[in-house]
Amino acid sequence: MFKNNKALCVLCSESVVCRTSSVKRHFETSHKTLFTKSADELKCFISRALSNKDAQNDKLIKFVKKCDNLVSVSFDVAKSIAVGGKPFSDGDFIKIRFQTHLIH
Repeated sequence: MFKNNKALCVLCSESVVCRTSSVKRHFETSHKTLFTKSADELKCFISRALSNKDAQNDKLIKFVKKCDNLVSVSFDVAKSIAVGGKPFSDGDFIKIRFQTHLIH
């Protein structure tokens, strides 16, 4: 994972310069406890961290898309109110106008 041309640590989300020495120094200083694990344990641990990070990213993307949809509908409602010359408190107008959207 990258951010601003730097590697992004999957364990702590800290950005690290993409040089072997920088990445090694980051792990030696920030993740000392990992060096007590065997190579297989370390692979498994990092794989799980990557999977968790991917799952977290997927959830965030779904949330942002849902928010985009809500904003879009909000603008549609505001436009309909303005075009119809109706007051904001006219709930029946909104229900009738967007009834087809609510069913889907």
